[in-house]
Amino acid sequence: MSRLRSSLLIFLAFLFAAAPMYLRSRTLAQGAEPGVLVVEGGTLIDGNGGAPVRDVQIVIQGNRITNIGRKGENRPANAQVINGDGKFILPGLWDSLDNFIWNQGEILLNNGVTSFIGIGDMGEVGVVYADGVKRGKIRGPRPFDWPVHFIGAGGGGIPGANRTGLESPFQSPHPLTAPEDAKQWTKRVLDLGGAAISFQNGGVSEETFKAAVEVAHAAGKSVGIRAGGARGNIGARDAALMGADFIPRSNGIAAVVTAVQDAGGFGGGNELQQWAEMDEAKAADLIKVLVQQKTALVPAFLQKAPGLPQGWSRFELQARRMFSDPMLMSYYPVTRAQAMLGNYVDPPNARPNVVEVNAKGYQNALRFHGMLIEAGGRVLIGTDGGNFSLPGLGVHHEMQVFSEDMKLPAMKIIQAATKWPAETMRVQSQIGTVEVGKLADLLIVDEDPLQNIANLQKIAVVIADGKIQPRGFQPWYWSPFGGEGPITIPVVDDIDWAVMLRAQRGARGGAAAQPGARGADAGEGRGARGQAGAPAGAAPGAVGGGRGGGLGARPQPTIETIDSRRQDYADPDFSKVVVKEGAPTLNLKITGIGYFPRSVVYFNDVPVPTRVVNGNEIEARIDESLLRAPGRYPVVVKNAGLADPAKLGDGTSNRGWLIVGYR
Repeated sequence: MSRLRSSLLIFLAFLFAAAPMYLRSRTLAQGAEPGVLVVEGGTLIDGNGGAPVRDVQIVIQGNRITNIGRKGENRPANAQVINGDGKFILPGLWDSLDNFIWNQGEILLNNGVTSFIGIGDMGEVGVVYADGVKRGKIRGPRPFDWPVHFIGAGGGGIPGANRTGLESPFQSPHPLTAPEDAKQWTKRVLDLGGAAISFQNGGVSEETFKAAVEVAHAAGKSVGIRAGGARGNIGARDAALMGADFIPRSNGIAAVVTAVQDAGGFGGGNELQQWAEMDEAKAADLIKVLVQQKTALVPAFLQKAPGLPQGWSRFELQARRMFSDPMLMSYYPVTRAQAMLGNYVDPPNARPNVVEVNAKGYQNALRFHGMLIEAGGRVLIGTDGGNFSLPGLGVHHEMQVFSEDMKLPAMKIIQAATKWPAETMRVQSQIGTVEVGKLADLLIVDEDPLQNIANLQKIAVVIADGKIQPRGFQPWYWSPFGGEGPITIPVVDDIDWAVMLRAQRGARGGAAAQPGARGADAGEGRGARGQAGAPAGAAPGAVGGGRGGGLGARPQPTIETIDSRRQDYADPDFSKVVVKEGAPTLNLKITGIGYFPRSVVYFNDVPVPTRVVNGNEIEARIDESLLRAPGRYPVVVKNAGLADPAKLGDGTSNRGWLIVGYR
């Protein structure tokens, strides 16, 4: 009895001691902060490039910095205080090139990355996700992204662009056919909240690119282009002269400063071989143009030159350590982690037969970007993360490349990850430096980053939008909009398979396409270019022809398009697949093949009232009770009844997605 009483007392004592800490951590995790937050003490490196200031006091109210004074000054009553003594305070970091998907959000924040510049690849989901972050509904870094990026007419040399003609117009890449088309689409992207616009390569015509630049700049927004590339009409020099604000991955730069034939971009080959033969006069001329035009470069050296940076082995060890964290891996895709770790295994650039020329090219590329900064130009820290490079951690690795390999002073590196990206995105009045009136995105570290830029990894506190961020990984971290990624979040999955099945059925005399069904006339000629695999869960024979809808058979259904037939948003195409939370009951139109009287639509795994219009069109009644919470909800057609899977498929369609956004 005595031992039991003693154990009970110890437990109660622990419970009372832990309760305040638990409640505070829950409050922080939910984003609910006291009205006033004060950083008391510490050395401020504000991002403007001046001398650090010791013993500061920073007052944050809501999500804004309202005062920067001296330690010990009168502070607002009931303020939450962070002890900054002995620590260093900087602006939150940026990743200026990120293939962002929701599962990167916590990794970025944990590494002090409070803003990112995307590539325009998340489509409709990117719009509602950004809205959720801005409203404080989703915990993530500040997004500077846009729903779609552009290419020239005919695909711009990118394999697989616009394969079927059934994809959402917001699925990247979107071709622009003429200057007027560019003006209209640039306005559409910006009206949906796009922070900028971008072009996947230089395959667009000069007139079309200029038209897009004109509209974007008139709206105070930036334009990016991966210049050059296969079928490139616009090289890096021309892009700068035509108004490009930034060039992701420094695409097309090497082609301008060398006489070696263009082998970079999407055309294949090794860009480092071009850099190895850099012409000094051409390099100096291009630097003058980039400085004059204020065109920033985002080299993403980790993506350009894997295996060559001095810190490569250290980077690999840290990457493996991060992906061994079970709390992170409770939600992060294992296949994505394996793919990124695979980049460290036998990097082609460092193989014995090519390492000498590639190492020379790498050094010339480093030197060129350093010369650009010395001349007053802008080079930004960006990783191409989430696909080729690590999210979050890659920002620190890229900064260490700038320090160890480029030999850039630490203050310039800090600006390349804070002030300069904000200037490039034309938001320097709001963010990028620590100043009164600006948004409160702060990184507090334990040791001086001016002595060693790697000290930025010794993180004490991250403040994003005025809120202290939980440290470590939370297994319950999520986004209501999901998406597997790593890039492009489609409205309809496996659409190539659906088109191929339509073509096969037509060829075999099965269920014929109904007149008026979208894409009916186009399916026959596109089947051969579709993907050979059926969607997850389909039987091996799922791509076989159908035999109609008799009692003993069920045709294999597919989904090609969905349409809410509502317009909750100004953009009509966007509204086809996005409705607002709390929306009234809607009748969702679905097109595809293989529908018959026993077809049933499932919305988020719930069977809903279904009306078959014909073999190629079906209607689902989505009750308002299913539309009350923001999210990305799967839509599937299932055909009830017995069937032979080897001949007809498994009776379950590919997935469409209806998105419910914030009201």
